[in-house]
Parts: sequence; C-alpha cells; structure tokens
Amino acid sequence: MVGVISGTQALFYQVHESTSLVRFTASVGQTVPLFATVLGRALLAQLTKAQRENVLRKTKFTRFTPKTLMSLEDIEADISASLERGWFQGSEGYSENLAGIAVPLAMPPYSYALLVSGPTERMKDRMSEIGATLRDAVEEYLGSTPQLPDRH
Repeated sequence: MVGVISGTQALFYQVHESTSLVRFTASVGQTVPLFATVLGRALLAQLTKAQRENVLRKTKFTRFTPKTLMSLEDIEADISASLERGWFQGSEGYSENLAGIAVPLAMPPYSYALLVSGPTERMKDRMSEIGATLRDAVEEYLGSTPQLPDRH
C-alpha cells in the first residue's frame, strides 16, 4: 500500500492486495490513525518535529490494542529508532494479529510511505528481511536514500 497524510490519518492512496487466502485487506480511500500505525509513523517522520507535534496535538489517542503507542514521547522514540534502522516496523499496535513494515517515500514536494502488511504469524520472523528489502527497493527506485527534514 502507498499512503499519504490526511489530517491526523494516513489515507491509502494505492493498494495492491496479496493473493494469499489469509491477508490484510484495505481499499483506496480507507484511513488509519497516523499515531497507531507504522504507515502513519513513516509519514510523520517526513514532517519536522514541530509539524508532527502540531498534528499529534489534534489527535485523539485511542488504545486499539495493548501495544498501541499512546504518547508523543513513545511515537518520537519509535520514529527515531525506525529512521536509524532504515524502516518502520510494528506488530499489533492498531489491529491484533496484524504486522507491518513501512518506509518513507519522500518525493518532494510530496510525502508518501510504502507499507507491506500481513498476519503477524507470517511476518514476525521476517521483519528485518522484509524491512531491508523494502528500504533497498525504495532507495533503488528513488536513486538515493529519501531526504527527510531535520527531525528536531
């Protein structure tokens, strides 16, 4: 899936579903909360810290699962660790039994993020492999590492 920011939500801009019988399904135009999803945090990472804080101040933090990040500090820590790693990963933060890997797809003046998502059981042992593959594919497609704004 490819997502964009829409207010305090990530909007699915483009979707290509797996052919596996058990899979995450989404549709173009569907939204998910920025704060609670790896897609959202990959999009938030493309904003300056001040812009992120502005968006997150407008956010109604809802605990979707026991693993939902519920504070600005936790979200900032996740963004920092994810940028250091080269991809965003999460498991069951928004929906139980669902894991995802996302990478920023910064193409100024636009900001997108690319997401691969599926059942936690299928993805949990392959997060690093999937993340590195996704990051490398985006770098190859863009011709370089996406340039993100100063995070401070």
